[in-house]
Amino acid sequence: SPIDIRTSGVQTDPSLPPIRPEGYESPGAALLALSNNGHTAVLELPRALRLRGLPRSFAAEQLHFHWGGGGGSGGAEHLVDGHRAAAEMHVVHYDAERYGNASEAQHHSGGLAVLGVLL
Repeated sequence: SPIDIRTSGVQTDPSLPPIRPEGYESPGAALLALSNNGHTAVLELPRALRLRGLPRSFAAEQLHFHWGGGGGSGGAEHLVDGHRAAAEMHVVHYDAERYGNASEAQHHSGGLAVLGVLL
């Protein structure tokens, strides 16, 4: 990471199950904390939000953004065919069956699942 996805070389693997976000359509009425960590905006998410379709259940931890600065520099972390989008959102999930939170999970291979959305 970061990577440049070359669409001419992308192949679908039909043996993989689809990733299924769970709870995102109606996350409830819980208050969410939004903060500025000096680098980006971070929104803490309810642990009830899950990613299914992976080998284990992954619980949401937070989402944050990557965006460009003035003068056209920066933007999304990842590229598609050499093109960098204006911004990217990362929704960070952790393996809730093995770890208590993302801080613990980040030190282990397969501990995190990050859903990246180009904006």
